Amino acid sequence: MQTSHSARSNFESRPLAGLAASFRFQSILMEMLAAGMEFEDWSARVGDEQPALWTLGHLAATRRHLARSLGEELEPCDWERKFHSGRRPLPGLPLPEYPAVDDLLGEYGRAGELLVERLEFMERVPAPEGGWRIPSLGAVSKTSDAGDLAGGLNFYCFNEAYNLGQIGLIRRMRGLSSPF
Repeated sequence: MQTSHSARSNFESRPLAGLAASFRFQSILMEMLAAGMEFEDWSARVGDEQPALWTLGHLAATRRHLARSLGEELEPCDWERKFHSGRRPLPGLPLPEYPAVDDLLGEYGRAGELLVERLEFMERVPAPEGGWRIPSLGAVSKTSDAGDLAGGLNFYCFNEAYNLGQIGLIRRMRGLSSPF
């Protein structure tokens, strides 16, 4: 599918609004993917992949981190540390105690709403001198096209889409019907 010139130029001229729309769409996609999944599906390991439960927690924790980085007053929760990259449970070992799936889905959705609202707000107001930045961008700036806010958020948005695809693959491998 080819993107129209006007849609493409609108995204280029308003990148934070475009990212807000992408994160909003991904929230809808998560709802679709979660429909019909039981705890056994969320906690199952398919090959060497992490369980969908870990991926969901990782995405919820990342969205909370991004919302905080953009200025939302959102207290960190103890459970977030369990889902940082590098904290994955090894294949064959039992899952550590994680929050309930419904709680993680709720946190993913709430953090997504805050993230979208903040991006839409930032699109409307003038950027501070030097532009908007994510204080903890760190290594992300090395993999994105730019170390600025839009470049870092593009990386996170792409990474989230990839992880949603992993949950979709787990659904398929578990024999669940397509949510589409």
